[in-house]
Amino acid sequence: MSPKTVIPYAPKGKSAASRTDIVDRAGNAILEFIKLSGETTETELQEAREAAEYLADQLRAANDQINDLEAAVRSHQARADHAEEWLRQISSEIEQGAARRLGFLRRVNG
Repeated sequence: MSPKTVIPYAPKGKSAASRTDIVDRAGNAILEFIKLSGETTETELQEAREAAEYLADQLRAANDQINDLEAAVRSHQARADHAEEWLRQISSEIEQGAARRLGFLRRVNG
């Protein structure tokens, strides 16, 4: 066969009923293909929706966890700030007491 040879779609000598049968089979095959394509698309769309819902749930859970952790950090920071205030006050009292003792000793030994 040369590259320009045309191969007929249906063999010659077939009856009109046979040609109609070929057209019917081709039409049915095309409709089946379209139906399967639609079902596949619908399935993929449903899977995408489910994945999106799952990811949205995961994101909400992560945001909730972040909010809880941020609240814990604020609480611990407040406690640390309060403890630092106490340490400053205690340090001041120790320094004042030491200064008073030193002054007392200077007066006594004076």
